[in-house]
Amino acid sequence: EEIGPSSVDIRVADDVYELKAIVLPSNINDVYTFFKSNNLIAKKLNNNKKILEKGKTYLVKFQETLDLPANIRAIFSPKSSIGRVDVHVRIINPHKGRLDVLEPGYKGELWAFVTPRSFSVVIAPGVSLTQIRFIKGDPRLRQVEHVMNFLAENKCFFTPEGKLIDPDTLVRSDYDNAITFTLGLSADIVGWQARESKEPLDLTAPAGTYDPTEFFKPVFKTDLQDSKFLFLQKDKFYILTTYEYIVVPASWSLEFAAIDPYTGEFRGHYAGFVDPGWGVINNNKGKPITLEVRPFENVYVVAGQPIIKAFWDRLSKPAEILYDKRASSHYIGQPTVRLSKYFRTN
Repeated sequence: EEIGPSSVDIRVADDVYELKAIVLPSNINDVYTFFKSNNLIAKKLNNNKKILEKGKTYLVKFQETLDLPANIRAIFSPKSSIGRVDVHVRIINPHKGRLDVLEPGYKGELWAFVTPRSFSVVIAPGVSLTQIRFIKGDPRLRQVEHVMNFLAENKCFFTPEGKLIDPDTLVRSDYDNAITFTLGLSADIVGWQARESKEPLDLTAPAGTYDPTEFFKPVFKTDLQDSKFLFLQKDKFYILTTYEYIVVPASWSLEFAAIDPYTGEFRGHYAGFVDPGWGVINNNKGKPITLEVRPFENVYVVAGQPIIKAFWDRLSKPAEILYDKRASSHYIGQPTVRLSKYFRTN
């Protein structure tokens, strides 16, 4: 159940500790011993179901361990359902003082910093918070001619009405040849803003458990100032969507730049990447990308403005199971902005 089209979910163990402060260690082998011996642990959470309080950071151990070959590195991204509820999950590299990347040959346990930002959450052993991808060499399309050839050979980008988008209108170089997505604000509900909640969100709950309005408030198209400006408040959390609908071919995945300084002072994505087979439903006319947006300053955004950029990564071989063909996929019917799987859609 943990194996996806191009990633593997990793599951929470029973070791969860509230931290007094974050320190990013390097050149150590035992993460827990480092934090314990430096008096950085406030307390251990002993219940099976553990409440992670909003704004606090926790040291969390995972059930899986790694023994990477000498030519394989690992990279981690929060699961879509976790990113969409504003829970930050950062895997610790104890050898290199880095986050979310483990070097070739890494052998050992997996620990993460976990921080709920908008509301408290409940976790328990077995809950999947993040996912791992294994990378050999450099799978990324980096040269503009390769990107353009790829887009000419694969019909990937469509308008909401199903019209193919001219690839020449997509590539904005920035000297990295990323694909730039723009903001969509045409639906009746253009987005959702996280709100205060007295009750925690239970991440062990089945899909569709919660009423969205318990944790989010809808942002309507009628809320746009002068019918075009959407105001995003500093340090608040928003769920928005791209204008572009995307199809990800079976041999590729798409990774997002979480922060693009060329588009403004905000973070645009937390889940990190899109699996092969995203958007193959609807006659291969694609579906949009959900954006998890946190502005670092008060800002107005408008429809069609650049909002996030992404890079194509080649898989070692075509995925055997495509994302939208999996019975367990929770975002198959995602025609517009969509909250996490924990919320009802009607």
